[in-house]
Amino acid sequence: MPRAIDFHVHLPTMEFMQITLGPYAKAAERFFRTEVKLKDIEQIAADYAELDMIGVLLAWDA
Repeated sequence: MPRAIDFHVHLPTMEFMQITLGPYAKAAERFFRTEVKLKDIEQIAADYAELDMIGVLLAWDA
């Protein structure tokens, strides 16, 4: 049983930030006052495993 479930995950991958968000990426960073550090999917999975968490992925362009 995981320690926690993150119910709102937008992946900080190049594909999501540059392809899916496209021109909205920089505006989102300004709005949330943070710079998104890009990661590959393997690193994200390792981060969640290390924290004993699972994530529910949200689609942007579904």
